Amino acid sequence: MKRDAFSLPLSFPGELIIDNFAGGGGTSTGLEAAFGRPVDIAINHDPEALAMHAANHPHTKHLCESVWDVKPAEVTGNQPVALVWLSPDCKHFSKAKGGTPVNKRIRGLAWVGMRWAAVCKPRVLMLENVEEFQTWGPLIVGEDGTARPDPARRGKTFESFVRQLRGLGYQVEWRELRASDHGTPTIRKRLFLVARRDGLAITWPEQTHAEATDRRVLAGKLAEQRTAAECIDFALPAESVFGRKRALVDNTMRRVAKGLWRHVLTSASPFIVGDSAPFLNEHANSSSQRTMAADAPLRTICAQVKGGHFSVVAPTLAPLRGTTEQHLLSHSVDAPLSTVAAGGTHHALVGANLITIGYGERAGQEPRVQDIQTPLGTVVAGGVKSALAMAHITKFNTGSVGSAMDAPLPTVTAGGTPKRPSTGIQMGIVAAHLTHLTHHGERSGHDPRQPLRTVTGAHRGEQAMVAACLEQANGGFYDGDGRAADDPMSTITAAGSNQRLITAYLVKYYSEGGQDSACSVPMHTVPTKTRMGLVQTAQVLAHTLSPEHEQRARQCAELLKKHLPEQFPDVAELVMMWHAGNWWALVDITLRMLKPRELFRAQGFPKDYRFERVPDPDLLFRNGKQVEGNPLDLPQIGLSTTAQVRMCGNSVCPPVAEALVRANFAHEALIYGAQHA
Repeated sequence: MKRDAFSLPLSFPGELIIDNFAGGGGTSTGLEAAFGRPVDIAINHDPEALAMHAANHPHTKHLCESVWDVKPAEVTGNQPVALVWLSPDCKHFSKAKGGTPVNKRIRGLAWVGMRWAAVCKPRVLMLENVEEFQTWGPLIVGEDGTARPDPARRGKTFESFVRQLRGLGYQVEWRELRASDHGTPTIRKRLFLVARRDGLAITWPEQTHAEATDRRVLAGKLAEQRTAAECIDFALPAESVFGRKRALVDNTMRRVAKGLWRHVLTSASPFIVGDSAPFLNEHANSSSQRTMAADAPLRTICAQVKGGHFSVVAPTLAPLRGTTEQHLLSHSVDAPLSTVAAGGTHHALVGANLITIGYGERAGQEPRVQDIQTPLGTVVAGGVKSALAMAHITKFNTGSVGSAMDAPLPTVTAGGTPKRPSTGIQMGIVAAHLTHLTHHGERSGHDPRQPLRTVTGAHRGEQAMVAACLEQANGGFYDGDGRAADDPMSTITAAGSNQRLITAYLVKYYSEGGQDSACSVPMHTVPTKTRMGLVQTAQVLAHTLSPEHEQRARQCAELLKKHLPEQFPDVAELVMMWHAGNWWALVDITLRMLKPRELFRAQGFPKDYRFERVPDPDLLFRNGKQVEGNPLDLPQIGLSTTAQVRMCGNSVCPPVAEALVRANFAHEALIYGAQHA
């Protein structure tokens, strides 16, 4: 190929890879996977973020200073550059910021890419940002001195940016990519701009994953999308939404109620932990608050909301019969289960554990819990003694009602402000606990804020089931219905995780006196609209529940009556759910925030990624330059949960960065392969 001022040789070993706005290392992780070698230079002004980067990329040269203070020719030593990656701050473009005034200096950070293009002439330049980056335009300064985008000139600055790149000899294309389409369990969608000047065509990665119902998945052409459920540790404990020292606000309780209605009580296939029924709830994104299935990708993760914005919601069901041959059989986790238990562990979600519920424990003895990957415990003649669980995810955003567990996690985004003090995480788990209504034996005491234990009945093979969904906690009012636990997670933002897991605990209902008891005996359930035959009007005998379950069952009914009057118009004391051929009573709901480890998994980071402890930034950097030696040899400090979530929410999903680079540097493997043949 003829060389000119605008073209360089295809490649050679001395070319550098530069990661601007490197953050905690999402981009670099993807680039290293694609190139098979470390990134050469990483630049970021945040010492904590760059310390995390150094902990995971110790062979990279780190510059802890403003991107504007870095001199490209000096730091590269005039070596040729293969790729410059830019991920400038997106919060002053993102819709997640709401109506917050914008900062001209921050909005103009992308212009640093023009300096690299003009000075170092990299063969390829890639830029990642929110899709609203295309609206980059001039600002209007109001009388109060605050600046806001000029609606009449939306996109004008972006167009100028593209023109200048083309003037430097680059082909330029841009496209929005969704992380869940490329093997990441989050639905995070971002704009990617690719500019190249080596004469090769810009190539976009092909979609590799889709929803389970997609025709391409059914035909075997695409893989089924990864889900939030695979990122969540269902063994972690969670508090009941009732009786907390600090009561949950009405907006959160409303989202919990709406998420349970859609993803658990009326779902044709609630995500049963180990089977399929949790959901997620989002608590921060003011423009897009909803619950989501737990078996769907997570939504975008935010980086700046203290306490996070995703929570998990999960119900627990307990069948009471198991003396037949069919009930004594063990089942695959991907087959329908007659039982799912959360009893004994008091966890909001008990997905990856098998729980022995037929026996009690001695004082001080640990509950009988097995790892799901170990052999099943002995099946005894008295009935089935092991169980699994289900959940959904909640997000702490305005009016969100969460998502299912079998969907990708919502996006972890970079905008939003928390409505309550916490630790930067805005997603959590909500669990509805179901348990049967017989047997009144002695039960050991437990914290009233914990999920209630399963009530067992002699020789009935009683088990409990946990159903879950995700709640979105963005703050404010929202009428969305959340996400199921088996959908991708919503976007994780730099402001924190808005997703919380909601778990509903249900008990198996047995009416020994039938449904025609005297009016002085039974108490009525909450009458509801029949949807898919899952929630119906029923009567329950007055003494079929223990006092502890009766109190929580009444609180569950009051919660749904208050926030779903259209579904629960009459006052009642018990909510019943029809599932797997049995009636279950709703006796508790738990909610917890998603942990940073769960969010990093949803963002697509490797399992062994270091983010809790990092080299001490005060020892790692001197005058903005990294000190000599291995960063891992330096004393380490712990990062706060808020900082961990900020790094996650600000990060690029590694699998997406890897896919984009592999698509545009496919010739590299051929060239280097020929050189070493």
